Amino acid sequence: MRQSIAERFSDPAAFGIPLPGNADAQPPRLFRDAKKRQIGRCLAYRIDPAHQTGPEQTVLCVHGWASRGFHLGAFVPPLIRQGWSVEVIDLPGHGANSKENLPIDDAVTSVAEVIRVVRPGGVIAHSFGAAVTSAVVAVMEAAWPRLALIAPPESLAATAEAFCQRTGASSAEREELMADLSRRCHGKLDHMVPGRLLSSYNEAVRWYLSSDDEVVGTYHLTPDRDTVDQSLQVYDGLGHHGLLTSRAVIRDVTSFIAGQCG
Repeated sequence: MRQSIAERFSDPAAFGIPLPGNADAQPPRLFRDAKKRQIGRCLAYRIDPAHQTGPEQTVLCVHGWASRGFHLGAFVPPLIRQGWSVEVIDLPGHGANSKENLPIDDAVTSVAEVIRVVRPGGVIAHSFGAAVTSAVVAVMEAAWPRLALIAPPESLAATAEAFCQRTGASSAEREELMADLSRRCHGKLDHMVPGRLLSSYNEAVRWYLSSDDEVVGTYHLTPDRDTVDQSLQVYDGLGHHGLLTSRAVIRDVTSFIAGQCG
């Protein structure tokens, strides 16, 4: 039976994105000792602070395509030291959740379900995960937690277009995928652009990018004039995955999420 374009897009190798050197490594102890639970189609790891000193607050971490939750692990210790709980997910078809698959048109609804259950006060999302999180923002239309979008693609639609080009999809297949995405995004696919989200949610969003990103490119160096400049932070020489381990990025992201900067 012929695979649909969305099913073909469920293969984590679809983009051929290079992974960090520890892509196949065992999770660090922090994740092995975490409380695990299934939330819809996502596998979640919850890490709580040793001593809860105030109201419970949770940060959600969403990884990128062909990645896994513990690749965002460097953001966890600074947050739990400040009293935050952290919920890190493996998307379907990724990490320890690899028995599932992730058709692109299911990604938005999968992450939206996690957000409804976890009710985070902040979200840290990388790459494809940042594009999906942006889509969830537009779909849910609710008061939103602080969002740290790290190296997001230009838009969810652009991600789908790149896949169609890479796989040689026909015009009919491209239209099929875009129709599926638009339906899952409640007809708002054209609004899934981080630059537009920054202009709408500028008090709650920060955008962290590298000037030499080898995966999503450097489109962000000429952002839409509607964006708010102070919401955009660009770092030199880190690359797409280096943003996840840079001390400067970890400091800036966790400070913003914890509400320590304006």
